[in-house]
Amino acid sequence: MSLRAHESYGQHGLTPVDRLGVWLSKRAIHRHLPSRNDLEVLELGCGYRATQLIALEPILKRGIGVDFQISPELQTLEKFTFHQATIEETLPKL
Repeated sequence: MSLRAHESYGQHGLTPVDRLGVWLSKRAIHRHLPSRNDLEVLELGCGYRATQLIALEPILKRGIGVDFQISPELQTLEKFTFHQATIEETLPKL
């Protein structure tokens, strides 16, 4: 799967291999996080659907995602803030 510069990972759906990768990554990340439910996470290059960031929702107080393209439906999630821009444009605003 090749991405164009203006597209985000997952913008055209996730393959079964992608979904397995998200699940395995979530397990690995959980092993290194503190046992609390008030974490604040910033994911740079979160992808169109912010799959990995959303998977951490149960342990997050707040999540921030940054990518070129963000699914409009993610903008309604309470615990999350998404910035549809480049990392360079977004970091000074955070």
